[in-house]
Amino acid sequence: MIVYRVSSGEYETRLWNGNGGLNFDGRWNTKGHRIVYTSECLALAVLENLVNIGRFSRFGKYFKARAEIPDKFIIEINELLLMKNRWNDPEIGHETQEIGDHWLKEKTSAVLRVPSAVLNSECDFLLNPEHPDFGKLHLYPAEPLEIDPRLCV
Repeated sequence: MIVYRVSSGEYETRLWNGNGGLNFDGRWNTKGHRIVYTSECLALAVLENLVNIGRFSRFGKYFKARAEIPDKFIIEINELLLMKNRWNDPEIGHETQEIGDHWLKEKTSAVLRVPSAVLNSECDFLLNPEHPDFGKLHLYPAEPLEIDPRLCV
């Protein structure tokens, strides 16, 4: 499986360390947990960023990166668990954060496949940098990403 990540220039060399989760809550984590959010295609990774930041900066530098993940390191979230929780609400809920925090703490797998709240027919992949198999994922360095000026302010 190939997954993609998009980030602003300030994080170019730290795309894969998961330290953003130490400082910020996410849909699948509470602040204080290392986690890396990726998407199944580059376009979805752009949309995931866009929904969180509103618009890209015309003067900002952005980067893309990809990772190759062997299927044996991926588990999929339980559909029944999702149906009981408000996983795709525009407002992030504690339910999904509890699911993600539990997965991170238990180190159940290096990667968790979850549906995207932006496009629920697509998937995001959460990476756990503290899992023993994380080092077996092939993480590529960041490359410049050109953003269409119509998506910028």
